Amino acid sequence: MAMTPMIRQYFAIKAQHPGALLFFRLGDFYEMFFDDAQVASRELDLTLTARHKDTAQPVPMCGVPHHAAAGYIARLVERGYRVAICEQTEEAAGKTKLVERAVVRIVTPGTSIEDQLLQGAENRFLAALVGSGQGTAVALLDATTGEFWVTELRGDAHLEAALNLLERFDPREVLAAQSLAPLLAPAFPPPPAAPAESARRPPPRFPAALTLAEDWRFAPDAGETLLREHFGVLSLAGFGLEGKPYAIGAAAAVLRYLRETQMNGARHVTTLSWLETTTTLELDALTLKNLEVIAGADGSQRDSLLSVLDETVTSMGARLLRQWLLRPSRELTVINARLDAVAELHQDPIRRDGFRQLLRSIQDIERLVGRLSLNLATPRDVAALRESCAGLPALKERLLACAASLPLTLGESLDACEDLRQRIADTIVEAPPAKIEDGQVIRPGFNAELDELRHARHDASGAIAAIERRERERTGIGSLKIRFNNVFGYYIEVTKANLARVPRDYERKQTIANGERYTTAELKQLEARLRDAETRIVALETEIFEALRDFLVENARRLQAAARIVGMLDALAGLAEVAARRRYARPELHAEDELVIEDGRHPVVEARVAGFVPNDARLNNSTDRLLVITGPNMGGKSVFLRQVGLIALMAHVGSFVPARRARIPLMDRIFTRIGASDNVARGRSTFMVEMTETACILNATTPRSLVLLDEIGRGTATFDGLSLAWAVCEYLHDNARHAAKTLFATHYHELVDLARILPGVRNVQLAVSERDGDIVFLHRVIEGSANKSYGIEVGRLAGLPPAVVARAREILANLEANELDVLGKPKLARHLPARRGKRDQPTLFEAANESVIEELRELDISELTPDMALVALRRLQERLL
Repeated sequence: MAMTPMIRQYFAIKAQHPGALLFFRLGDFYEMFFDDAQVASRELDLTLTARHKDTAQPVPMCGVPHHAAAGYIARLVERGYRVAICEQTEEAAGKTKLVERAVVRIVTPGTSIEDQLLQGAENRFLAALVGSGQGTAVALLDATTGEFWVTELRGDAHLEAALNLLERFDPREVLAAQSLAPLLAPAFPPPPAAPAESARRPPPRFPAALTLAEDWRFAPDAGETLLREHFGVLSLAGFGLEGKPYAIGAAAAVLRYLRETQMNGARHVTTLSWLETTTTLELDALTLKNLEVIAGADGSQRDSLLSVLDETVTSMGARLLRQWLLRPSRELTVINARLDAVAELHQDPIRRDGFRQLLRSIQDIERLVGRLSLNLATPRDVAALRESCAGLPALKERLLACAASLPLTLGESLDACEDLRQRIADTIVEAPPAKIEDGQVIRPGFNAELDELRHARHDASGAIAAIERRERERTGIGSLKIRFNNVFGYYIEVTKANLARVPRDYERKQTIANGERYTTAELKQLEARLRDAETRIVALETEIFEALRDFLVENARRLQAAARIVGMLDALAGLAEVAARRRYARPELHAEDELVIEDGRHPVVEARVAGFVPNDARLNNSTDRLLVITGPNMGGKSVFLRQVGLIALMAHVGSFVPARRARIPLMDRIFTRIGASDNVARGRSTFMVEMTETACILNATTPRSLVLLDEIGRGTATFDGLSLAWAVCEYLHDNARHAAKTLFATHYHELVDLARILPGVRNVQLAVSERDGDIVFLHRVIEGSANKSYGIEVGRLAGLPPAVVARAREILANLEANELDVLGKPKLARHLPARRGKRDQPTLFEAANESVIEELRELDISELTPDMALVALRRLQERLL
């Protein structure tokens, strides 16, 4: 294939970015060539064509218009691709000259800021993971807002703890050292262009893209230099990084990656926060899923706790509320400060509505600052920042009038940024166009040279109108018009009927269907003056706009601080709005061990179902350590479990809760084992998944934890499952290190016997009413234990054939007849005195031998002769297995 200069240029640029699809700017299009063209054609449903198609080696190509490129780029990035955007860096000076081109930005899943990929209520994190046998560090950076967090985990299972942290924050891209590839690669999707056999891999743990980088990029020494230079500090001790080499390496790696891909200094990343794990209520990914905190059962936000609590009116408040739900506080002062603020706004609806009305006028300041820093802000973005800043003085005034300490502190800290708003107002017009190239962005009177150029342009436009009038008079052609287009510039248009009147000094430029187009020496001179003025106007407006942008980026820290205050106020006001609408009550948080909920309600179910039945709950670490919950299928056991967990979580967030009264102890973790799931692709059955999750709970829980267990042991044989469920209850009750407050829902009615022998176990049940053979679920939690699960009745309600229901009742009657052993005691309770000793598991034949033992027990020895007794004993002996 003959290499044209343009193709050679393409290959040279492509070689610098081998892992990315290259969007190569050619005029008004981004073109892709060779393999990139085939990938883009397939992924974007573009027509695949070719350059030099008449040669032996045509060049595959496809393209997209530059003005629509953002949508196409977003689709590729969402599928895991990296896209390098290559722009023309100079104007074409002639047809034969090859213009200079360069990659100006690389868009990756974790660094994209395209509007099509952003959701206002969610952060879009880029993460970095690094570590060794001694510890693991995680860094999280949101390129759109500049939020930057890092933490370092040590101790047992530190890598798994780091992966759990990633699951909670759900980053879009994870940057990791090449040395960790064997450990991490199976947990992430394969690269989008991976071979077809990758489709047979087990489902990944994370949906994020995994990007592997050289290990040196995570080196702490070079990383410390980078971080100190970026933040302009002499030491990293102020960020909490002293003596934390892995954290330094992870933070530096993620910041370097952002700067390299954006070809930019990332000046909106103004601080680095230590992600403290000991001051927050820990919620692993399983608990977030089981309690449906962020997403409902179908994976969408609908029917989640977030969907009920999110009454925020700004994107900043929505993101902060989401973070609070992912990381509820364990600090009593923090929680009470939020509750005090929510209480004040809850009690004063006029003040609350006033705040919310002001907040509605404030746009996403954090992301506007991010766009400014990355040189992607438009004039309309800057105008939006101006309008957002305009509401800050009134917000500050209202905050300072509050009585609660938190809003008062926010008011004292809020920088109204009036100088920034005024600078923007002085510089740009009230309603600027979408692009700087469209002109009329800078306010008249701001720059004298620009005003003069605009006057010159206006005069030239008037001169063109004057030429048009004069030429009509001179030629007698009343329909003569002076027009303009981008190809021919200004021209005089004459219809065919008037061509005979055209003067000799007219120069023909183009023949059209209805006539001819001409120019004159005077018109060409005027057009040149106009062109020069327009070029200078665009250049000068761009220069002024960029100076304004740089000024705002220099003040990014002030704007971001104001945005954080706006977000916190919005989150608090939103929680107050929810509390008022849904009749929530203020919880009492305390450092003791008692949990009391009176008339508690499930926040999500209550919002979706009319007539929700409230229930009480009481737990502590002594008399009510473990609740065994029995009751029918569909009776509400799982709802009750989740309800207690969600109320405890909401209280730690600083929210009012759906209850008449709630007294909640400070907790360290909430654990859940709810529902059945399997993972056949990973070789893990439903029961194996259940046991693995249970093991994690038993090994990690503490007396400060809340444990919610639903149907432990149901995924295996009845005796095995019952034995495991019994042993788990004993462990959670007796083990001093792991004796957590526990709710245990079960259909193993034998477990109610635990309350007879363990002082901290209490039985509760979901009430049912039986009327004329029908059952009514009352959904009321009452003391005591249920003696039936009503599973057959639920099957009848579900539409099982009557014959199946009748046969099931017959079998159930036979099974229930053998619930007690030969001594009339509960079969499990019989062995309780020796429960801590080592016993063999009962064989499969023991149940069959019980009928022989029962018959022997019923023999009346006084009525038997010696011969009759001998015959009976021989017969029974032959039946033994």
